[in-house]
Amino acid sequence: MGQRTQEAMASRIGGGLVRTFCAGALVLSLTPVLAFAEEPENVGDDSANTEWTEVAGAEAVGQEASSEEPVEGATGVEAIAAEGLVNTASVAAADSKSAGVAEINGVAYESIADAVAAAKDGDAIQLTADSVIQKVVINKTLTIVGNGHTVTVAAEAMRNNTGETHGFEIGDSAAGKTIAFSGVTIKAEAEETYGVLQLIWIHNTDADSVDVRIDGCVLENVGEGGPYRHAVSMEYASGSTEYNFDLSVAGSTLSARSYVFGSGLNNGNPIVSGCTAVFTGNTFNNVGGSSSIYNIHTPKAFGSLQVRDNSFNSVRSGGIKYIYSAENTVVIKDNDFSGVNTEQLGGVYAIMCTTQQKDYADARAYSWATELSGNNLEGQNTIIAAAAPVEVIWFPDGQAANNTVLNNYGNSNATDEGTRYGISKWGGNSNFLSMTDFGITEDSIEFDSLDAEPGVTKWFYNSEESSGFYTNDVTNFENAWTEENPRHCSASLATWEDANAITRWALVDEKGVETALVDEDGDGVIAGENEIAQVTIDTKTGQITASPLAFGTATLKAVVGGGEDGLIPNAKTDTLTISVQEPVAPEPSEPERPEPAASESGESEKSSLAKTGDETMMLAGAAAAMAVVAAGGAAAAAYARKRS
Repeated sequence: MGQRTQEAMASRIGGGLVRTFCAGALVLSLTPVLAFAEEPENVGDDSANTEWTEVAGAEAVGQEASSEEPVEGATGVEAIAAEGLVNTASVAAADSKSAGVAEINGVAYESIADAVAAAKDGDAIQLTADSVIQKVVINKTLTIVGNGHTVTVAAEAMRNNTGETHGFEIGDSAAGKTIAFSGVTIKAEAEETYGVLQLIWIHNTDADSVDVRIDGCVLENVGEGGPYRHAVSMEYASGSTEYNFDLSVAGSTLSARSYVFGSGLNNGNPIVSGCTAVFTGNTFNNVGGSSSIYNIHTPKAFGSLQVRDNSFNSVRSGGIKYIYSAENTVVIKDNDFSGVNTEQLGGVYAIMCTTQQKDYADARAYSWATELSGNNLEGQNTIIAAAAPVEVIWFPDGQAANNTVLNNYGNSNATDEGTRYGISKWGGNSNFLSMTDFGITEDSIEFDSLDAEPGVTKWFYNSEESSGFYTNDVTNFENAWTEENPRHCSASLATWEDANAITRWALVDEKGVETALVDEDGDGVIAGENEIAQVTIDTKTGQITASPLAFGTATLKAVVGGGEDGLIPNAKTDTLTISVQEPVAPEPSEPERPEPAASESGESEKSSLAKTGDETMMLAGAAAAMAVVAAGGAAAAAYARKRS
């Protein structure tokens, strides 16, 4: 065995293959691994090379180590070949690992690109060392497992902003495939001139969707180079291109200088109405000036966007910008936005919604999302753009408590005096208001007479409970902008005057006939009456005064945002019952019968009663006697006639 010398060795590590040729003695191949089942008898005979037995990986058969000294200067596979068959396949695989960065089923590869090229559908690529990549195209179903290793995406000398500079590319060739990243750390090169546009680029235009899953990963693209640096993007040069993919990201930390996920460069936004994106339990860190999830400029809304249980952090950028259309699903639930925009810049929003539905007969025209609930929005800006000709859009607090179908799970989002509810003029409708709630303080006023004193109550917009600050007592909110609170909610909620301008008042009688209340003198006092009550509404003080006119019941009705014709369905309505009760007359009582006069003694009373009884009996006897006489006379007369 010690006499065997290596006459020729050719080694290639790449494409998933490691081969070593030793003349007449040994061939090692890791794909598949081939080794002698027995040591050939004819060492110098080339025919011995045909007597290979195929075995798998570390199960390759080997002989015990020779006691002879190894060939001087031999290393790795050379030493194994010179020394003898000492579990050769396993040792060769271990030796190749030291040179590779990835492995598939025990086979090592020098680069991730080589591993991807060699992989079959369903394979898992195990990273075994840190590595550098650039433009790795994935076109088969596979999983890349990080094992604690980092993949660095190298920058290019030049780039444009349509997707060319990237790490992993998932395009048309991946249609119908499932591609997963598990526990991988992917970072962009720290290059300050052009930088890396995106770490993972998804742009499948095939009708067959691609499924992309990112689980427990760290994605970081925060370098200074280049105007845009994304983590995961769907950039393209043309807005008319239609993409098809399903993306899910869970339990990951995602950091970027521009979009953590999205598109928007040069207005090159694809159509993504056939796509879905689900983000669950992630941490978003944005160090630049764009939102972490940016889908606001796509020609059509995401088919489904679900963002649950995530934490959003940024210095001067926003959280989510999205489109809500007539067909898609948007769920933003149980997220923490309190770490967004720590520099408190204006024009930066934790949530920005654009509604594309123009017909207000559809509730989506004035809703923020399919569900917007359980989010922490303390100290944050929100803003919405509307296409439908509505007068108001209610932020899902307060008002939403009255109608969860139209206004999205109210009172469940955490808000405070720093939460702002803004309106965007870019959605087609530039005249609607943003409000949180409205109501009349009392449910009823009751009168017990026509000359009773007037009854008084008040109404409110955007109550302190729902908006943190904006109450009836404040009409000018310039003072709300302070150094301690530079972006107060009151700056973007409807003012008292604007809210009054879209509030209509009417008195309704018991038959349902309405009498409108109007400001005839233009002094801010709205007044009117019907047959039951007279009402004045002082829009300067927020006071309602009612006086009785007749007995009965009338209803004061206030409608905010219903339009001049009262047909806009997202209006908020509240009522005040005015009841004038007619006094009830006492029921007549039966006259009292006089008691008999009291006698001097009980005996005399008995005697008087007895006397009265005797007189009665005498009268009755006389009447009876007269009746007998009369009867007798009649009988005698009849007999006399008969005789004659």
